Amino acid sequence: MDKKKVSLIHWFIKYASWSKVILLLTASLVIYFIMLKVTIPKVSKIADGMKIFDLMLFGYDVDYAMKLLEALDEEGRSIYLLQQIPLDLIFPGLLGCSGAFLIVCMTRIHKKMSIALIIPLIAAVFDYLENVFVAYMLLRYPDVNAFTIKSSSFFTIGKTGFTVLFFSFVILYLGYIFHNINKKLT
Repeated sequence: MDKKKVSLIHWFIKYASWSKVILLLTASLVIYFIMLKVTIPKVSKIADGMKIFDLMLFGYDVDYAMKLLEALDEEGRSIYLLQQIPLDLIFPGLLGCSGAFLIVCMTRIHKKMSIALIIPLIAAVFDYLENVFVAYMLLRYPDVNAFTIKSSSFFTIGKTGFTVLFFSFVILYLGYIFHNINKKLT
């Protein structure tokens, strides 16, 4: 009996539904707001208002990273590692999957466009890699080298870029759909 090879892309196409989009998007937004309203302010307050790594959308340099790690002190690094990072290990998967399902559901009439579902998944991978490096820095401080910081910053920038690309795709595709609907109505 031949087993069909199923790629990740085909899996998302096969199982996409609006109910999954709504469920996963709602779950990701709940996690996001907990981070935004609870854990991020808690960590940032300990660091005298400095932005945490996750919020430095365009990355950070070695000097900033070391100042943040120092300002966090042991308590702040512990809260970042044990409260913020666990939430941020759930969030990327939820947002990536909801984004992939959203793109598939939106592009059903243009099946070739569904390949764009990889965009939010790539953003999620970058977010996970950012989290790994941030956790490593939190655990290793003060023994953190420039390569680790630059790698973490690279993944932060990548996360930002692919997230912006994802939202841009959704907005532009919706604009295209509404334009075509409007064209047919006139």
